[in-house]
Amino acid sequence: MKDSMHMMWLAQGYEPSYRTINRFRIHPEMKELIRQCFIQFRCQLVQEKLIDQEAIFIDGTKIEANANKFTFVWKKSAEKYHKNLVEKSNQLYNELLEKQITPEMTRENNEQLSIEELSHIAENIEEVIEEYTGKIENSNDVYGRKKLRSERKTPKQIVKQVYEWIERKKK
Repeated sequence: MKDSMHMMWLAQGYEPSYRTINRFRIHPEMKELIRQCFIQFRCQLVQEKLIDQEAIFIDGTKIEANANKFTFVWKKSAEKYHKNLVEKSNQLYNELLEKQITPEMTRENNEQLSIEELSHIAENIEEVIEEYTGKIENSNDVYGRKKLRSERKTPKQIVKQVYEWIERKKK
């Protein structure tokens, strides 16, 4: 009421205090009146086809809310964990090359693996898992199947870790 000419005109020069506005707002009769005015105003907007029947907007702003007080991220922490992610992913890539699980690929950046490269690694590991699954299904030997399952466990854990790294890189 002190800054806006429109509000000054609407208030006809009066400047009600916070207490006056709050008493008006919480008064039992006014609560119902405000609710009825809102419903009537919304119905009029729907009739004029200014808003959709299904949608309810307060000011037209649509923002995805994530208001948890623990959702903030410290920059130094993010940099530290990104550095660890790069080191671990490079180390895993080198191990997979040594074990000949994944073929060597031409890398965009020798310092770190891109999301596409990590996805390619995950696909190669999934092929290895499928091979193990096929061997398990075709085997009749109980001990052989058990051994194959234990060998398949490591690639499954690795592929899960790679998918987590991909999600972290995207964030």
